[in-house]
Amino acid sequence: MDFPIVFRDVCYVLQSFISPLIEQSFACNGHELLQNMASVAVIGGGISGLSAAHALSKHGGDKVGKVVLYEASQRVGGWLQSTQFEDGSLFEHGPRSVRNSANAALQLVEEVGLADQVISIPRTHPAAIKRMIYAKGQLNLLPNKAEDLFSVTPPLTTKLLKPLFRELWVKKSKEEDESVYDFFGRRFGDQIATYFVDSMCIGIYAGDSRKLSVRSCFKDVWNMEQKNGSVVWGLLKPAPTSRKTMDFADNALAEKARTEKWSVWSLRNGLQTLPDRIGELLSQNILTKVKLNTPVTGLILNQGAKALEVHTADGVEVFDGVIAATYAGRLADVLSDDLGKLKSELRKIPAVTVAVVNIEFPGELFNYAAFGYLIPSIENSPLLGVIFDSCLFGEHNNKLEETTRLTCMMGGAYFEKHFGNPENVNEEEMIQTALKTVAEHLGFDEEPLRVSLTLHKDCIPQYHVGHHKIVRSVREEIGERKLRLSLIGSSYDGVSVNDCVLGGRLAAREVMESL
Repeated sequence: MDFPIVFRDVCYVLQSFISPLIEQSFACNGHELLQNMASVAVIGGGISGLSAAHALSKHGGDKVGKVVLYEASQRVGGWLQSTQFEDGSLFEHGPRSVRNSANAALQLVEEVGLADQVISIPRTHPAAIKRMIYAKGQLNLLPNKAEDLFSVTPPLTTKLLKPLFRELWVKKSKEEDESVYDFFGRRFGDQIATYFVDSMCIGIYAGDSRKLSVRSCFKDVWNMEQKNGSVVWGLLKPAPTSRKTMDFADNALAEKARTEKWSVWSLRNGLQTLPDRIGELLSQNILTKVKLNTPVTGLILNQGAKALEVHTADGVEVFDGVIAATYAGRLADVLSDDLGKLKSELRKIPAVTVAVVNIEFPGELFNYAAFGYLIPSIENSPLLGVIFDSCLFGEHNNKLEETTRLTCMMGGAYFEKHFGNPENVNEEEMIQTALKTVAEHLGFDEEPLRVSLTLHKDCIPQYHVGHHKIVRSVREEIGERKLRLSLIGSSYDGVSVNDCVLGGRLAAREVMESL
């Protein structure tokens, strides 16, 4: 019998009945056992940190006896933030859906008992098929069917087939990296780069396509050129199984998503339901602590790097391992000075601030059955894009009356250009800008039922050209110094919810294997 695992499970079950007695007995009889088990700190209570903490608490076995999650704010979840009103209408102040492109997030949902709360949109849904960009004074539907290849699709001035055919003959670049704009402009022409690809960078990264790295932001596309000499030829070949689909594949929910051909999914009461549930489970586990309103002020080497000290206003705790799930720039601020090279490299990863304006109007104001639209930077708009929330998940719509819900994204790489310093913004002016711009684009001028603005500071790290070198340097420095430190979150290997969940689970696995 594996006594440590049984010991953990017994404590976990009995806690809700006789917690005080368990804690006393645990302190007296389990002390010697826990001394032989590792302690791990998780810094940051967004979905990355929660994913790691959950995996450690669930799969730690006889290796991990203590997990402490530090969160600077009063709630867990990070940018996953939902508000549901009494009439059923729901505002997502961050991500509103998760693409069905990986299994780790769905397995996490299933593990924490939320499988029955999942709502989905199939690939045949209008919101999955129809996406638009606003350019040259009008909304333009992006090509989505084969016949579009043979027609001129505004705002393009040539048939789409022409740049695709041209790409087959473009020579492979010998550069180690280049900007997204330069890559697609070189291979497909300036119009594709200016309208389609630039908009895509705005939608995913709220970033500037002339600065973002194609190698880091669109690695699969970059690899197609490197391996096949052509992106088009690469797309025609069978796609290799990615890290995202290989890991954590054995779960019923992921199989259901594949069978039913989901495009995106969410949760009935909003995506915040997921971090709330994980936080609740962690708080119920006697071997796991969640410390809210506890910003980490220092991360310092201890015992010649064999352990790490975590400093907060409450004092100092020493851990055998640390998983840092915060933005790279914030992590650099708390690292000790003897980690100067690591601090310097982390500070090279910038991040942008995004304002999210949720709006609900009375009545059904337009008949666009689509996901929404993005606005390429050439338009010089104060908005990055608009999501037609009412067209996505019907479960999130107002139950008492017909309404129209929209979400406007603002700022990003262009925040200071349009709104000034994020520390000194006038939120009412930003809301009025969003309302005015939406009215101009969509052709109505109704008074909203409710409006909400959420300012997410430094929320999306920017993978500028050369990002892969920074990440490599950071991890080499950690390896050479033999630091018991794992870095996860959106600063390194991907900004999506799927990327963050997978990164947290893989980091937890690696920590447990190293103990």
